[in-house]
Amino acid sequence: MEPGEYVVIQCGSTMDLRALQASILKAAGYRRIQTEQHRNASRRTFGGEAGVKALGIGAQIEGRRESEESRELSFEYPDIDLANPNDIIAALDGVGFSKRVVLEDFHYLSRHTQKQFADTLKGYFEGSDICFIVVGVWREQNRLVALNGDLLGRIEEVDVDRWRQSELVQIAETGAELLNTDIDQDFAFNLAYHCHGFVYILQEVCYNVFFEQGGEDERSTARRIGRELHADREILEVLAQQDGRYLSLISEIARGFQRTSLEIYKWLTYSILTCNVRQLETGIPASELQDRVIEIHPLGGQLNVGNITQALKSLVRLQNSKGIRPLVFDYDPTAKVLHIVDRGLLLWIQSLASLGHMEIPLPVPEMDWEEDDWRQKEDDLDDPLVHPASEAS
Repeated sequence: MEPGEYVVIQCGSTMDLRALQASILKAAGYRRIQTEQHRNASRRTFGGEAGVKALGIGAQIEGRRESEESRELSFEYPDIDLANPNDIIAALDGVGFSKRVVLEDFHYLSRHTQKQFADTLKGYFEGSDICFIVVGVWREQNRLVALNGDLLGRIEEVDVDRWRQSELVQIAETGAELLNTDIDQDFAFNLAYHCHGFVYILQEVCYNVFFEQGGEDERSTARRIGRELHADREILEVLAQQDGRYLSLISEIARGFQRTSLEIYKWLTYSILTCNVRQLETGIPASELQDRVIEIHPLGGQLNVGNITQALKSLVRLQNSKGIRPLVFDYDPTAKVLHIVDRGLLLWIQSLASLGHMEIPLPVPEMDWEEDDWRQKEDDLDDPLVHPASEAS
């Protein structure tokens, strides 16, 4: 698409459906003059002519008055329902809007807002020719269809995070060709294999290797880069650059929203990161995470599993509140499965020993557990207490 063929809406965690729809209208150039105020102002200017009089020094000064006019305009949307797709469609038709609408970072919206907009999309599909491109980070298939079953057959999902090894090799070879270089074929194949489908890692390794081997001059004669290099070691160097970031975000998530006696997020984070890497790729059922947390938590079987469920449901909100970009964890409350959406973290976990971390250290409770500490009160939780009588899994 050419730049003039689309508008981009940047989604945020604080946006509700009305704010999202208003952003679409604004990007489409839809507004009207609500009020027009005129203001007249006067100002006095002075001009002078200095001279010498017979009896002394003096000056002749004359004044004149100038008037100026200023206009103040304020813009406001007409009286339309921002939650009604029919009103939005009519407004966009009124300005002849026909571009594509790109919703960037759709995953930062609350689950409730995502559900509302998924319901609204059906109205756009049936009442207009507007094409929406929804860009988001999640691992489960057909997120929008799961939010609104009526979208089945009306949308097409493209997983940009799934790359076959042959495609990754092609990326490396095409990039080398554009830079007037030649990448070693064995290195390219090994790199595609060891990056486990994570295209960003492949791009970063190629970038580093290209400059390390003197490829700064794009007009230079073709060279074969990557020869005699070990792809897995080059990947480790890229992962080492992310070492501080991953350790920091793990610590931030483990702290939760605030310090509590249960420290649910600390034990939940540890339970997630110590799962098998292959299982982390496919997703971890909530029931298994509950079992793992209960097994290592100081309260053991006395821990209310509802607290774990509530923490899982609040993981995205927690990451938003901590400013973690991009998201690391995403929990699907419908399928009751947790996914790691940052594939770089998966490679980092897999390479802990090679990076100098033998394992993720087990969190140590910051307080002594007294006999009465098993009583779980609402002020122990980051979110309202899920009572034992409610669904826990």
